[in-house]
Parts: sequence; C-alpha cells; structure tokens
Amino acid sequence: MIEVLFLERFVQLARPGGKVAIILPEGVFANSNLRYVREWLVQNFTIHAVVGLPRDTFKGTGTTAKTAILYLEKCKPPEGHQVLLAEVGRINPNGQPNPELEVVLDQPAPGARLECGRRKANARRVAADRQAETRA
Repeated sequence: MIEVLFLERFVQLARPGGKVAIILPEGVFANSNLRYVREWLVQNFTIHAVVGLPRDTFKGTGTTAKTAILYLEKCKPPEGHQVLLAEVGRINPNGQPNPELEVVLDQPAPGARLECGRRKANARRVAADRQAETRA
C-alpha cells in the first residue's frame, strides 16, 4: 500500500526526536494484513495521538475514505507510555472550530516521562506544572 511507503519515508526524513504528523486511511490502524506496520510503529516510535476523522472530511477532493491523523515522535516509547485516541464527530463546512472532539483515552498520568530526545529535562517541569494545577 502506497500510504505505508509514505509513512516510512516521512519517518526516514525526520531527525531523531523529530515529530511526524500524517493523515492515513483508517485501514492502516485496523486491517489485519497491516498488523506489521502497527507493530513497527509501536516498537520504534513514541505515538502521541491518533485522531479519527469523519468520512466526509475530504469529500471535496472526491474521496469519502475514512482517515485518521497519526502524530508520532521519532524515538523509542518510554515505559508506560499512553497514546491519545480521539475521534472528530463532524467537520463544520464553514471552517469554524469544532467543539465535538471526543477524547477516548486521556493523557499519561502526572510524572510520566512525556518526551524523549533532548527535551527529557522539560518533561519533569511539565509534570511538576501538572501536579501544581491539580493541587490548585
């Protein structure tokens, strides 16, 4: 499938610690024949989010394929890493922001190592900020 080739090329071009966002057909995330792609992603990259898009998102371009946005970082996932899974309810035709983003799985617990690469020190600050917010 050509989308797997595009995904592989995007990751090749990203620097270590670099981030990639790509829109892929939903089959990449569900098709049993593409399980090897999901295993490769989970083992080698930190997946931050997968956001499902409505079927009519790209209707204006002549397709009604169900798609999702994959957002990942080019580094091994930290232990206990969680992924944000979300589904967009509908796309507003007038281009206004959509308040219907349903979060299926929340972000990692405070104190979790959220970032990799050069920014690990910042993860401690982010975790401390979150703990301070929950106390307030």
